[in-house]
Amino acid sequence: MWFSHKFFKYATAIILTLLIIYLLGKIEFFLSPFYRFVRTISGPLVATGIAYYILRPAVHFLDRFRLPRALSILITYAVVLTLIILFSSFAGSILSQQLASLLKELPGIIRIAQDMALEIINEPAFHDLPYQDVINQKVMEILSNLTQNLTKLIIGIITKVTNIGTTMLLVPFILFYFLKDDRKIVLNFLQYIPKKRLANVKKVFSDIDTALSSYIVGQMLVALFIGVMMFAGYMLIGLKYALILAIFAMITSLIPYFGPWIGVLPAIFVGLATNPLMALKALIVMLVVQQIDNNLISPYVVGRRLDIHPVTVMLLLLGGISIYGFIGLLLIIPIYAALRVTIKNLYTLYISKFEEKPPKNTTTG
Repeated sequence: MWFSHKFFKYATAIILTLLIIYLLGKIEFFLSPFYRFVRTISGPLVATGIAYYILRPAVHFLDRFRLPRALSILITYAVVLTLIILFSSFAGSILSQQLASLLKELPGIIRIAQDMALEIINEPAFHDLPYQDVINQKVMEILSNLTQNLTKLIIGIITKVTNIGTTMLLVPFILFYFLKDDRKIVLNFLQYIPKKRLANVKKVFSDIDTALSSYIVGQMLVALFIGVMMFAGYMLIGLKYALILAIFAMITSLIPYFGPWIGVLPAIFVGLATNPLMALKALIVMLVVQQIDNNLISPYVVGRRLDIHPVTVMLLLLGGISIYGFIGLLLIIPIYAALRVTIKNLYTLYISKFEEKPPKNTTTG
C-alpha cells in the first residue's frame, strides 16, 4: 500500500515532530525554564569553546615536553594573564580615557558629520538635480538612520564585551576541564557508538574539530593583525582615539565581508569632525590594510578551508543578526561550517549503509 512507503513514514514522523514542537512552544510555562537555562549557560559555553580552540595549540605544544596536562594548562594561563596585565598597564588607562571621551563627544561628532553632509548637498552643483528636495530629504534620512544605528552598534558591542567580561569569571574554570579532559569527553561519548560505525563517527568529530579550529584560530590571528595595522595607520595620520577605533575595527573584522566597512565608520565620523581630509585618510588606511590582509595575511593564516560561497555568507550573516544580534554575526559562520561538515558526513554514512547491504539473489531454482 502507498501509506507503507518509506517516504510517507518519514514525512509523517517529521510533521508530527514539528507539530509537537509547535504545541510545546505554545505552553510558555513549560518551556520558559528551559529557555532561561539555555540563555544562562550559552554565554560561558560559547566563550569557553572559543578560548579552547585559541589556547589548545599552546597546551599541545607544552605536551611535547612531557609535562602533565594540568601543568601545561597552568603555564598557558600564566602566559595569557601576563600578557593581559602588560596590555592593561601600558594601554588600560589610555583605552578607558579614549572610550569615555569618545562616548562623550559622539553626539557632537555625529552632528558635525550631518552638517557637513548637508553643506555638500546644498552646493550649487546639486541645485539643478531633479527632485532636489526629495533627494535631500532621503539623503538626510539615510544619514540619520546610519548614525543612529552606528551609535547603537558601538554601544551594543561595548555592552556585549562588558557582559562577556562578567561571565569570564566562570570561563577559566570550565576551560581548565575542557583542556584537561577533552580526549576523555570524546572517548566517553564514542563508547556508546557501535563498532562498525565508530570510524565514521570519529571522522565526523575530526572534520568538525578541524573546521572550527581553522576558522576560529585563523580569524583571531587575522583580527589581531588588522588591529595592529589599523592602530599604526591611525597613529600615522594623527587620528584622534586611535587605540579605541583600532580595537573596534579589530572586533568588527571578525565579521566576514561587512566587518571592515563597519569598523572604519567611526573613524570616518571622527575624521569628519576634524576635517574631510582626515576622514579620507582614515578610509585610505582601511583600504591599504584590507589589501595587505586579502593578499598576504588571510591566504596564509585562514586559507580557503571552509570554502563557503560569498552569497551564502551574506545570507548567513543576515540570519545571524536577526536571531542573536552582534553575537550571531560572530557565531553563525562557524556554526554553519560545523553543521555542513556533520550533514555531509552523515549523508556519506547513510549512503555507505546501503552499499554494505548484500545484493538480493534474483536467480530461481
